[in-house]
Amino acid sequence: MDEINFRCPDVVAQRFWLLCADLGETPGSLLRSFIVDEVKAVDPTFFVELEADTGLDEARVRKGNPPKDRALADVHARRAG
Repeated sequence: MDEINFRCPDVVAQRFWLLCADLGETPGSLLRSFIVDEVKAVDPTFFVELEADTGLDEARVRKGNPPKDRALADVHARRAG
């Protein structure tokens, strides 16, 4: 999901950014959590492990921290673009 053309009213987007800041979470982590929760609501057997799938530690990603391991950071950078 590299590019999504998502139009959102400014007031909703602003509230979302404020929510992210209040929770100390990155926007991507909140959206990812929402998507996973919605998929699980439809398919209770669905399971995703962020670290196994991406090589990134979920707790660090949620706070916007890069991976500790430089090799993992390089892998992530190559995947990103």
